[in-house]
Amino acid sequence: MDSHCTPVKHSWFSWLCSWFQSPLLLLIRVIWGLLFIQAGVGKFGDMGKVIEFFSSLDIPYPVLAAWLVAFTETIGGGLILLGLWSRLASIPLIIVLCTAYATDDKSALMNIFGNFQEFMKTEPFTYLFAVLVIFAFGPGCFSLDWFWGCAKKKKKES
Repeated sequence: MDSHCTPVKHSWFSWLCSWFQSPLLLLIRVIWGLLFIQAGVGKFGDMGKVIEFFSSLDIPYPVLAAWLVAFTETIGGGLILLGLWSRLASIPLIIVLCTAYATDDKSALMNIFGNFQEFMKTEPFTYLFAVLVIFAFGPGCFSLDWFWGCAKKKKKES
């Protein structure tokens, strides 16, 4: 979405669709930001179980990996929720989710083209999809990124 967040005025329909982008991005950010925070805080609450699970998946350095994932989900989720550095925050979350597919959901990942429904039914799918949407389209107008960009633009114009 462009930085000024003014709906395109080609037709009433394209104007309506453009207007709908920011509220939809806000909804995505709020829902999945909170879900990421909840997942990260949950990992902090039972770190022993997370480390044991990571060990069972043969993830190298499971203690370090568990702490990194918990921090990434909590901090990344918070940044996405606020719409602050959203695109940047989505990158480590994408890496975490791709790693989840590569370690815990190997069969779904390996058979992505043969059985896409299996890939979609795994837990990381909706999280990955939401983060990819935020990465691709940004946080929208209802975000700290947008307000910060407007403030910098006004300061530059002064």
